Amino acid sequence: MLVYVVRGNCWANAYQEGTFRHLKGEMAGEILNWMSFAEATASVDRWMDY
Repeated sequence: MLVYVVRGNCWANAYQEGTFRHLKGEMAGEILNWMSFAEATASVDRWMDY
């Protein structure tokens, strides 16, 4: 997805912000249990594949 950023355009990264918001909301219970970057990466990968 190509996004042209124009100064004052607050919608330029709305897609990424929304995705990150859903990720945090759905994985809130798991985030505190991650003990390594590898566990976090694997968990996020599973969420993205879902």
